[in-house]
Amino acid sequence: MIAHPPRAPVSVGLRLPHVLASQPPRPKMQFISRQIVIAAFATVSIAAYLVGRYILYIPFTQCRWLLIAVLVAGGSPLVIGLTRKLFTGEFGSDLLAGISIVTSALVGEYLAGSIVVVMLSGGTALEEYATRRASSVLGALAKRMPRRAPKTGRSTAGCRCFRNSSRRATRSVPP
Repeated sequence: MIAHPPRAPVSVGLRLPHVLASQPPRPKMQFISRQIVIAAFATVSIAAYLVGRYILYIPFTQCRWLLIAVLVAGGSPLVIGLTRKLFTGEFGSDLLAGISIVTSALVGEYLAGSIVVVMLSGGTALEEYATRRASSVLGALAKRMPRRAPKTGRSTAGCRCFRNSSRRATRSVPP
């Protein structure tokens, strides 16, 4: 007979330490989100536009494609997300930014629309980072929370302040 190594017991909903050690660690929340990619792409494109237009003196008709790419690749996902929020009834200042992105694209002010894309995506990325940071700090605080409270030997029923107040309430008034 062939000797097989002992198998780890299978449990539903219960994770055992020796089973966890054999599994690869789960990655934490990703640092690079879609909002960060959009903000970085928009920032680099705006910088390339400004360098090309005002330092290299490239005509506007050739440089504007960088800004149109920002509005199409970065602005459209943001506007689509804001439209979804609009239909669910969530109104906010982000909706005004989405309207300004669409309006600037229609009017031909591509630089203004690209700057709004940077502002909107950068603000959302900063908000996600702050939420992630606060959640990790609260999680660390919850891990430090004691599971059991020490017994001091003194209860509130035996507390002097409660004892005195109950005596006054039950004491009869002298004639």
